[in-house]
Amino acid sequence: MVKCAPAVLLRFCSRLKNSRQGRRRSKNEKPGRTKARIVYTGFVAQEVEQAAKELNYEFSGVDAPKNENDVYGLRYAEFVVPLVKAVQELHAENTQLARDLRELRELVEKLMKERR
Repeated sequence: MVKCAPAVLLRFCSRLKNSRQGRRRSKNEKPGRTKARIVYTGFVAQEVEQAAKELNYEFSGVDAPKNENDVYGLRYAEFVVPLVKAVQELHAENTQLARDLRELRELVEKLMKERR
């Protein structure tokens, strides 16, 4: 089984966003209070990048910073195909495990009958 970057819960931080964009809020501008109350789920881009490197997988869904003022980003649409492939592989594995379990149960039942 492949271990990957864990999903995290995040809150929007308007001060951080504004500082990264190089602008300050004016005195009359209200902070993004509505956004601050929303809990977002997602991945930490650096952890996704590291997981892909560890797996020797060239993943196009991570946008690394282009310069010191840039930030990491993720293209979540790029996650779809690898996730579908992983689900297909897990389905095949589960099907085989169910088949093996059924065979083992039949064998145990047969052995128990012979023992009586």
